[in-house]
Amino acid sequence: MAPEEVTVRDLVIADRCDRCGAQAFIIASKGDYELLFCLHEGNKHMEKLKESGFDIMDQSGRLLDTP
Repeated sequence: MAPEEVTVRDLVIADRCDRCGAQAFIIASKGDYELLFCLHEGNKHMEKLKESGFDIMDQSGRLLDTP
């Protein structure tokens, strides 16, 4: 059996937190299911998501990027 391919995508300003509607910087995925979180909500729920088997992609480092 071939390993599953993981599709990585960059979040854009239109991607919004599923909890509060702020700009999303964290993707929590499990199979075909995906949740988007802002940094605040992502940090708040990160441990529970990991315990539940979600893969976490944290793009909050982009907050420090300057043009």
